[in-house]
Amino acid sequence: MGVLLLSVVGCGGAETKQPSHAPPSYRQRLGELKFKRDKIVLTISRLEKERNQIMHRLRSDGIESIDDLRSIPHWTVHARELKQVIKEQKSLKATVDSLDAAIVRVESILRRDDRERTVEYGKLSNEELNEVATIFHEVDETLKPANQVSGLEEIELQSLLEQELNNDE
Repeated sequence: MGVLLLSVVGCGGAETKQPSHAPPSYRQRLGELKFKRDKIVLTISRLEKERNQIMHRLRSDGIESIDDLRSIPHWTVHARELKQVIKEQKSLKATVDSLDAAIVRVESILRRDDRERTVEYGKLSNEELNEVATIFHEVDETLKPANQVSGLEEIELQSLLEQELNNDE
């Protein structure tokens, strides 16, 4: 981030009071964020299909409620798979929410720059450029892979299955 801020603010020297226009790279990064968000939304959709397939397999095995688990010895395999899919969906949804918030903030700043440029030939101030750089840094941090969480105990898997089985009815 230090390099980015130095490139945005400058490497020192005399600071001018004149604001500068948003670099084209910010508009390009905004497009990249939107593309990345769209890819994640597609992945969430694919995971939802996978969740439905797992639930179909469970129902095909005769599991309609938690009481049916005793008769199916391999239910935990499906439950663990379901747990992973749901966890990935939640994580990706949180990432999409974070990206959406960042996109809205950046778009607002860039629209303001466009308005000022059109009306007053205004430019983004160094503070605004730093704000955009900070937003991109926050997004980069959000997109870093999270640490893996340890697996659920059998009773927690049963609770998860019960909830999912009840949701599908």
